[in-house]
Amino acid sequence: MTSESDQSYKSLPDFDSKMENWPIFKLKFRLFLETRDRDLRYVIDREDDDASADDDLEEKTLKKEQKKNRAKDDAKVRSYLLNKIGSDIIYLVAELPTAYAMVERLGKQFESTTLQSTIMKLDRLLDIE
Repeated sequence: MTSESDQSYKSLPDFDSKMENWPIFKLKFRLFLETRDRDLRYVIDREDDDASADDDLEEKTLKKEQKKNRAKDDAKVRSYLLNKIGSDIIYLVAELPTAYAMVERLGKQFESTTLQSTIMKLDRLLDIE
């Protein structure tokens, strides 16, 4: 990471598993990924890089390049994410194979207000105490 990237990463707050902090963390994390040498947001925005018939030539070329770099970029983004989430929630995503799947799981857990999500959070809190 460059010096500017180091500062950007250091200024990114850790996600502490408070539901109300998830949207702010996600926004800041996306902005951090956007400011990398190469925009890495694609890693958490979509599961694959297959071009569609609707894509123009520029988009197809971009997706081809991203597909070539996905494994390396995904490993970077997973590392960035795992180092910024609290140890109390790392178990939610530790076994997931991609950064995309990790962000999706965290989003479902911390953006949801369903009864099931509430029960899971209460159960987790009881386990912690």
